[in-house]
Amino acid sequence: MVWFIIILSISFSLLLYGLKYAGRNSKKTQRQSIGGGNSEPGYCPLCGVKLMKGEQLKSALFPEVTGSNHRICHIFGCPSCYPRGEFSEERRCPVCKKKVPADGYLIGRMFFREGGAKHVHIVGCTECHKK
Repeated sequence: MVWFIIILSISFSLLLYGLKYAGRNSKKTQRQSIGGGNSEPGYCPLCGVKLMKGEQLKSALFPEVTGSNHRICHIFGCPSCYPRGEFSEERRCPVCKKKVPADGYLIGRMFFREGGAKHVHIVGCTECHKK
């Protein structure tokens, strides 16, 4: 009877260890797939809410300056945080970590890569990136 309990406890321990290790791999794979490609939704850089399929950020893209390889863009937020008043999500700047006011926005540079891919580099908000 003692051997049965020992074998059962070892089997149970191995099962728990395997489930814990398998959970780590699935989380790593899930993290890598977020925001990758046009089919995967990403996160709002202001409030951190995961975008549902079909939801888009409200933004403005300005014309390209002669001699540069990027365009300036203003990111106002997602449907959860912009326009203010729909939901009460707190909007924070990913650069300075300060609260972005209701009429504030993020300032970024949009680069166009080969194959039509876009890359946005956020340089600050209306509070920390004043000129």
